[in-house]
Amino acid sequence: MTGKRVAGALLLALLPSAAFAYLHFRVTLAGQEVPARWRTFPVRYAVAEGGVPGVTTQELQRVVQEGIEAWRSVPGASVSFQFEGVTRGAVTNDRIATVGFEPLGPGVLGVTRVLINTITGELVDGDIGLTTGASWTPNPPQADRRDLVATTTHELGHMLGLAHSAVGETETVSGGRRVIGTETIMFPISFSVGTAGRRIRPDDEASLRVLYPADSTRGSLSGRVTRGGRGVQGAHVVSFDIESEELVAGFTLNGNGDFTIGGLRAGPKVLRVEPLDDADFSSFFSSAFLVETGFQVTFHDRLVLVPAGGAAAPVTIEVAAR
Repeated sequence: MTGKRVAGALLLALLPSAAFAYLHFRVTLAGQEVPARWRTFPVRYAVAEGGVPGVTTQELQRVVQEGIEAWRSVPGASVSFQFEGVTRGAVTNDRIATVGFEPLGPGVLGVTRVLINTITGELVDGDIGLTTGASWTPNPPQADRRDLVATTTHELGHMLGLAHSAVGETETVSGGRRVIGTETIMFPISFSVGTAGRRIRPDDEASLRVLYPADSTRGSLSGRVTRGGRGVQGAHVVSFDIESEELVAGFTLNGNGDFTIGGLRAGPKVLRVEPLDDADFSSFFSSAFLVETGFQVTFHDRLVLVPAGGAAAPVTIEVAAR
């Protein structure tokens, strides 16, 4: 089998043409970038024996099962899993996704190493490492301990093919960035210690539906972000559902400023375009990708009606320089 292995914190590649604005792991097939995904279900998984202070192997198994159930229960998506037992550690290319503790670099809570068949675009393996260098709790919140459930669920999202979401706000603090708030489990920065962590939110759900759809009533919207008539690359496009108050977002992923956001519930949406200027670009894109930030936050001047099972008429959102 021809394949490539990549850490879950990084994107495999960038889109050269219009496609869904969600960030997924991607592979080139016949000259075209497509999202990598599991083709065969259930995904087989195991838990590596050996806990850390405050977390036994049995507790880690429960946490993994909780995270898996959260993704399995996403409405409108179809994924399934099968537990293979407790193992001594991850084995590369054994087609069993293994979750366990291991030493990781400073500031890294978890990493997912996925293996992709570059001929078929199929995800075939995905091993998750959780750092031994943090104080964890499987039952948040707990003072001075990290929420193991939130981090494990985040890494399971990577294992399913999801990359990072930018639906959140941070501020610069000594030594890095602090999360002010977020509406997604796939935001790349964790909450502070002693805080109950994030859970799967509408943005995560919509991204999963694009990869593994199981609901024909979901719709999509698309369009361009331009400045002076020229496409804006790397703009963050946020859809707000005025009925459910769900936030679902993506990016313009090429120089033409194109975006498509799918997996949406039907109904009217408010569209907001903002520069990605409060986050580390490397959490979302490779260094070769141009992210334009020199424009003002802009709202589309009318509601966009997403039809059930269909696509809204494309829109163009013109932004102004700042």
